[in-house]
Parts: sequence; C-alpha cells; structure tokens
Amino acid sequence: MENKILILISLLMILLLVGCSAEQPAAPAQQKTTQPAVKVEPPTAPPAKVETKEEIIKPTPEPEPTVKVAPTTQLPTRVQELITKSQTKIKSYKYLLSEPPENRFLNTYFIKGNKIKVKLYEGNAYVIGQWYDTIYLDRAAKTATARCEDDGRCLQPGKDYTRAVFEADYDTHNTKTPLEWMDQITNAEVIGPEVVDGVSTIKIKTTQTGKIIEMWLHTTYGVPMKVKITESGQPELVYQFTDSSFNNLRDSDVAPAFTTSQY
Repeated sequence: MENKILILISLLMILLLVGCSAEQPAAPAQQKTTQPAVKVEPPTAPPAKVETKEEIIKPTPEPEPTVKVAPTTQLPTRVQELITKSQTKIKSYKYLLSEPPENRFLNTYFIKGNKIKVKLYEGNAYVIGQWYDTIYLDRAAKTATARCEDDGRCLQPGKDYTRAVFEADYDTHNTKTPLEWMDQITNAEVIGPEVVDGVSTIKIKTTQTGKIIEMWLHTTYGVPMKVKITESGQPELVYQFTDSSFNNLRDSDVAPAFTTSQY
C-alpha cells in the first residue's frame, strides 16, 4: 500500500513539473539587427598615362595654278565659218571709220600686225608748225606719235614741217578694230543676208551684259562692216567701216617715213 502511495506521489510530482515547464514562456529569440547596406566602390584606378607626341607641323603645299578654261560655246555654223575667215584670211586691211559721237566718216585706218596708221580728217582750220595729219600707233609698245605729212600744208617756204614729231594720246586713237569686234562674239543668232554700202553681208545678233549687238559681217572676209549697239536707257551706238580693202599693205604703209632718237 505504501508503495502505491509513493508511486502516485511520484507521478503527481512529475506531472506538476511537466506542467510548469509547459507554462514557462520560451525565451525570446535573439533579434537579428539589419545594418544598412554599404556600397563599396571599387578602388579607382589611377588615370592612364597619356603619351603626348610632339606635333609636327607640315608646310602647307603651294596651291596649284588655276588654269582658266574658256567656256565652250555653240555658235551657228555660218557664224563660226565667218569667224574662221576673219582669223585666217586677213593679213592687213584698211577702212574708213564712222563712230560715235560724230557719226561721220572722218579717219582712215591702215592696220598690219601691231602697227596702225591713222590718216586724220583734214579740216580747214590749222596752225602751221603745230598741225599734224597722221597718227602712228605701236600696240606692242603702247605708244602713239603724230606727224605732218601733207606737202601742201607741211612744206612752207624755208620750212619743212614734215620732219616734226608730236606726241599723241594712245588711248584716244586706239579704237576697236573689226577683228576685235569679232573676238567678242560668244553667242549669236543669224538674221540673214543684207547689203551694206554695196558689200554682201550676213547680219547676226549677239547679246553681251544687257546689250543687244547687231553685226553685218563681210561674207568673204568675215569682219563687220557695221555694228549697232542697243542698250536700255542709252542712246543707240553705230560703228561703220567702209572703203575697205584687204591684204595689200606693206610694212612701210604703217610705219613713219623716218624715226628720231626719241621716236
């Protein structure tokens, strides 16, 4: 009997101990503290060493010379034929010129190469010893001299004024020749055949910087016998070449009869 009581008491004590253990709260779990994340930058590499090379300055090459190429133009076949004639058939020529502003046939031109002789119009008024009737132009040297060659006016009793030499203005007497008018044709329209002062011509029309230029070209030698220039707001200009002859001049016909130490 006592043994049973002891066993019961033992069981009760065990149960009591187990119950106390179950009621005791569990120890709180250790809180895990979260530290803010720290961004770790990778170590900065030292700047790369830049190798500098000494700059070599090369001399600027000289520009190549510009070759001026004349623009090609398409001219009517008839006009091109006349231009060719003027360039190849004429070795010398003579003409009486009418030009603005007088528009009268006054002076006669004799042309051979770079030499030009101009026989001036002989008016009634003149002063003996101060008068001349002929101009000699040298286009290569760009000089002009004047002479008195008319025996009736330049030879006086006891005086020979044909030996006198005068200076003349080169630009005044260096007028545009028929061949130089031809050099300016870059475009043209053929109008048709016409007769000018008894000479058969081909009339053409060309334009230059706002000007309308009409030319009447000699059918045999190609040079103009007449030139008319029309420009808006400007008076009409007319140049005419008459009493023309070709290829019959000698060198002596365009050179003074004598020279001096100065001329």
